[in-house]
Amino acid sequence: MNNWNDLGVIFRATARALIVLAIIGGSIWAASYLVVIFANVGRY
Repeated sequence: MNNWNDLGVIFRATARALIVLAIIGGSIWAASYLVVIFANVGRY
């Protein structure tokens, strides 16, 4: 049972890390997308 408990802890830590990476990645993508939009708007 101890191995399953460790596996659960590792799984939760991995899931949390993936969520954090997704939020950071999404923020970077959204920021770059907004920069492109503002650059295009500023051109006209």
